[in-house]
Amino acid sequence: MTTDQRLRPTVLVAPLRSVVGAIFHTLARVRRAPAVHPRAQSFDATLVLDEQAHPFPTGTHRALAKLSKGAGTPGSRADVLGIAVRADLGTGLWDILFSTAGQGRLTRWLPRPARSWDSTSYSTLSPYAVGDRRLWMRLTATGSDLGHASVEALTREAPKEFTVSVAGRRDGWKPVGVLRLRSPRPDHPVIDPVLNHPAGLDLAPAWLRELRELAYSSSRHGRKAEL
Repeated sequence: MTTDQRLRPTVLVAPLRSVVGAIFHTLARVRRAPAVHPRAQSFDATLVLDEQAHPFPTGTHRALAKLSKGAGTPGSRADVLGIAVRADLGTGLWDILFSTAGQGRLTRWLPRPARSWDSTSYSTLSPYAVGDRRLWMRLTATGSDLGHASVEALTREAPKEFTVSVAGRRDGWKPVGVLRLRSPRPDHPVIDPVLNHPAGLDLAPAWLRELRELAYSSSRHGRKAEL
């Protein structure tokens, strides 16, 4: 289900909105690519979530996964690595962003650089709000030993499978499914978790959700602007 952001109250003050918008617009305009995670490789994928994943949509979902580097560092240099997932739920799209991060209650909020696509864990960073609950998602690569963080090399050597786990504020990580990557694809769709998510699953907190929405929209407009 796609949410209508025009109905949301504004949390950020106007000066901060202007500064953030200008930064992401300019970066995207100069790069002629997304302001962050400008280099990517997409794959057809399958997302499978079992009953323990509830309230997240359970079942087998056709998906795509886009692997990218946050700063766009060349070759296999360390960077904040990202995996953007778009799942087709049949009734709408569900976009999920994961970045390399810690696994603890505090460090899961914080992105951190990594040197290989399969030697680290990926967190949604901010949680989903489900009533008064806060739930994070995590990806952990299984069954591969790549040893590189190159976008260009992904068409030859890429992780094939990630375990999907969920954790609450005080809970440990619980495996609830798997993300399987299949063949590379030439397109790199824009993944927007603020716009595309199931009803009742909002990213939290509100100020961070609005900040991300502003960054995504400014980056999109910047890519379309003339230098």
